[in-house]
Amino acid sequence: MPKESISGDGRYDVRVGWQNGCDMQIGVEEEAGFSLVTALYGDPETCRLIGLAVAAHCEVGVVRGMDAFMALGRDVLNIVEGSASSPNGSYTGVWVTLSRQGANRLIRVLRRARDAAYGRDE
Repeated sequence: MPKESISGDGRYDVRVGWQNGCDMQIGVEEEAGFSLVTALYGDPETCRLIGLAVAAHCEVGVVRGMDAFMALGRDVLNIVEGSASSPNGSYTGVWVTLSRQGANRLIRVLRRARDAAYGRDE
């Protein structure tokens, strides 16, 4: 399946893949050193909430302060990141499969967004 990449902000790339006669896919993938799990859940407050939830399920009765819960939440995310692999390799992106109709709508939306953000190409 051919794939082309469009560089984003230096952390993530947009990738488009297709196969003749089949649907096409578009996705966002991380570049080396960046993690989707961390991007979505890695802020300190979310780590603290994850840590509190894990502690509640484990019936931890000792209150150690919020930094301990944040560290526990971060450890949980590290486990998820480390085990998020498949036989085809690491889980590094989110992909959607588009039909021809979906691809055409995406193209129209991208053109409208580009024109609104940067002005219409002549």
